[in-house]
Amino acid sequence: MDARKITREEHEDVRQVARDIAQTDQYVISMKLRK
Repeated sequence: MDARKITREEHEDVRQVARDIAQTDQYVISMKLRK
């Protein structure tokens, strides 16, 4: 059976870092203060 290839975009690793930061408590506090 042939394996499938999953392609990742060039900047996907940077997007993942941004997603990880968005999950932190400091980020939630920062967003509340901005509003």
